[in-house]
Amino acid sequence: MKRFLVLSLITIIVGIPLFSQMMKYPNLKKTNYIKNSTLIVATIEGSHKKLKEYQNKPNRLEMYNKYIDAYNANLVEAVKSAWNFTDSSKIIAMPLKDAKKLARKGDYAILNVGSTNSWSLPSSYGNWDVTYITYGRHMEILIPGKSIKIFLPQFNGFLTKDIAIYGVNQIQYFLRKSEEIGGFGYADWIRKGVKPNYKKIKDVTLLVPEEWCILSEEEIKELYRYDFEMMPYDSIRKKILNKEKGYASVMIVPVPFGDHYDYFQYYYNIESGMVYNIIYDTFNIGLKGGPYTGDRMAYLIKTSFKKIQEDIEEE
Repeated sequence: MKRFLVLSLITIIVGIPLFSQMMKYPNLKKTNYIKNSTLIVATIEGSHKKLKEYQNKPNRLEMYNKYIDAYNANLVEAVKSAWNFTDSSKIIAMPLKDAKKLARKGDYAILNVGSTNSWSLPSSYGNWDVTYITYGRHMEILIPGKSIKIFLPQFNGFLTKDIAIYGVNQIQYFLRKSEEIGGFGYADWIRKGVKPNYKKIKDVTLLVPEEWCILSEEEIKELYRYDFEMMPYDSIRKKILNKEKGYASVMIVPVPFGDHYDYFQYYYNIESGMVYNIIYDTFNIGLKGGPYTGDRMAYLIKTSFKKIQEDIEEE
């Protein structure tokens, strides 16, 4: 309990100001603008540098173009599948530069996936080896002079459809809570957007990705007394893509903090995007193997179960 109290104080003193600078929350004006706009999905194009580099390497050029095409297909399909805050039949897709030109002419909101550059990290940190993290990804909605931004649970990996759906659902949850409570900043987001859901996680089955946890099911049962299932993440991915109801899962979301990344564990409804809880870890930075593997991550999952159980039981 003392550990969680210390973590909470660190989050309040250090985490909230920095996190709130990186995240961009919706106010009611932003929300209403998006509600009355046509959504544009910003696709990516091949860089001139890469295209020039591969012009005499046909196999590499073909692979590069396939990567671009698959990335854009995953993003557009995910948005059209998951977006329901406005009429999804009116969604259009085009490169970001063209989307920005069109948005100047009328009521358009642009959904874009961007990268967040990090600073260089040391080759070791304490007694742990660390990796070099080049950038993380975020999803944002751009409207004139403003934006709404959330971070995605991956670093340099390929943008898969399930990750894109996660981002879309998180942004929509933001927007719906904004309509409900009239916009919010970080403190309101936790107090009004997350804390009321602490107890609701017991009404669904929590899906635990077995690759991200070395605990046995029996060990988890000692920490968490409600329904859960351990399974490969690929099985969870299928449930996300099929929009299956009645399930929560966890995503490990890297957020840039100064010269490193901290990880926030998001416990969320895989169909609606509702956030049941957010566990903040101030100690985990760039561990070898990435944010999803290694003993350190298993330890965090263990303590998270304890924290979630305490939050459910809190009066």
